[in-house]
Amino acid sequence: MTPAILSAPAPLGSALVEPFFVHRETIGDISHHDMSQERTTLRLFLEVCGDKPADAYTRSDVTRFLNTMRRMPVHYGKSQKDKGRAVVDIIAEADAKESKRLSDKTVKRHHTALSQFFRCAMDEGHIAVAQHGELVGKHRFREERKARDQRDTWTPEELRALFASPVWTGCHPHFRTQPGDQVIGDAKFWLPILALYHGARLEELGACPCNG
Repeated sequence: MTPAILSAPAPLGSALVEPFFVHRETIGDISHHDMSQERTTLRLFLEVCGDKPADAYTRSDVTRFLNTMRRMPVHYGKSQKDKGRAVVDIIAEADAKESKRLSDKTVKRHHTALSQFFRCAMDEGHIAVAQHGELVGKHRFREERKARDQRDTWTPEELRALFASPVWTGCHPHFRTQPGDQVIGDAKFWLPILALYHGARLEELGACPCNG
């Protein structure tokens, strides 16, 4: 009988970390700061989801990791005491103190690093193209806007009141808030109309060359 040829076991995720960073440094032109952040991401991922072959990870692993990062305190990594501490202990302390948690912008950065790692694993033949898409594709993140952009939408009644004002119905030639027989087609007249129909911010419309 011909002896069976045993294939080498698939390497664990931890074994792919250093080759990944060699690739990132030589081809990705990544800074040392970004590389340090990506190392943190992979260390946390292996802790949360376990060290197993790349093709053994599932989408639910990635989802669990991202949700775990959402529970991490916003100050994570800024103190020496965090080094060596288990994720579950850090989160437990954050729960007890009701600490502010990582923003989804930061969680998305962890996702990007993880996506790069699995892309490298795909390029090296450890996972299939379809599995890469299944692992990291189309995860959702909360859009975070500045307070000034978090304004309530105008109600129909408020819009009717606005456009019933003298700027649009007729105003005094020198005092725009006073009724009169002048309709002046300048920025005060057009910008609110453009913002209503195009959904852009007033400062974006105001910067348009046509308004210069």
